[in-house]
Amino acid sequence: MKFTFLILISLTVTFLCNAQSITQEVIANGGGFQKQINGSLQYTVGEPIIETTKNISNILTQGFQQGNYNIVGIKENNPDQINCQVYPNPSPNLINLKIEDSNISNQYKLIIMDVLGKEIKSIYLNDDKIIQYDLSNLAASTYFINITGTNNPFSKTLKIEKINQ
Repeated sequence: MKFTFLILISLTVTFLCNAQSITQEVIANGGGFQKQINGSLQYTVGEPIIETTKNISNILTQGFQQGNYNIVGIKENNPDQINCQVYPNPSPNLINLKIEDSNISNQYKLIIMDVLGKEIKSIYLNDDKIIQYDLSNLAASTYFINITGTNNPFSKTLKIEKINQ
């Protein structure tokens, strides 16, 4: 009798508690939800973005919360169709940088940076539009060359790879 009474109470408590729910929940260390007349915004801080899979009636996300993310970039200013080339890339030692510009009087500043944005070398180009730079004193890694015009509105960033011999 005790056993039957215990099972009956256990089943009653289980059905009344609703231990699991199917509502959307986000567990994160920060965030919020804002709602206005024309829309709503939900955000969280410190969560990974992994993957979202959809079909006609369901959405499955791996990670906590995901939406539509737009990847944006910085527009490069190239008014006179100035062409820049780095070769060979990747290179173990010497690279050649060639700037093809129809205006001979344009001057350029080159800044060679590591992946953290630390400036390694700054070079000014006046008349020479082809230079060689020695990478042999640098560690094997990815580097960036930022080229800006000193007397024209030109800006371009090139990626170079330094490899071991």
